[in-house]
Amino acid sequence: MRWQDQFLVRVLQWGGDIVSWSRPNRKYRPHGLYMPRYRGHELPNILFAFDTSGSITERFLGRMVGELNQLLVSTRNSIVRLVCCDVKVHVVGDFSATRRLDPRMQTFRGGGGTDFRPVFDYAQQQKFFRHLVYLTDAAGIFPDSPPHDFHTLWLIPEDASVVVPFGTVIPLPVNP
Repeated sequence: MRWQDQFLVRVLQWGGDIVSWSRPNRKYRPHGLYMPRYRGHELPNILFAFDTSGSITERFLGRMVGELNQLLVSTRNSIVRLVCCDVKVHVVGDFSATRRLDPRMQTFRGGGGTDFRPVFDYAQQQKFFRHLVYLTDAAGIFPDSPPHDFHTLWLIPEDASVVVPFGTVIPLPVNP
């Protein structure tokens, strides 16, 4: 399975379909059935983290932006918060299918070393994030223990020699 498909399947598992009884589905009325109207797939609050340390290339950063935008297109009812992190967290903003990330309009701060702990601390402080997608080269300082009741998905280059201590890892091909 392609890594893009693995990523989409894994993230979509976190969400669910949304139905509404406020306006029942008309196509079942002639059969005497009142069924809910399908409103789309919705994800829970997801924190999307980009590693913007000095070891990240512009090409890899471009792939990160592309994956975030593809996810937003697939889940039109969802809002995703994007943060960038090198040794500290820089909040970029909230994005949805109607407000996608435009890298020409957005600057990504960073360029220092890599420390993953500030992103997990930020998620714990916010209290409404239970899912994290971290796009990184995985060369950095990990938290001492895995966060409790928190799902982490790591997207890292397949040639990374680092073992991620927790979460699910999806390897990215180096040359797509």
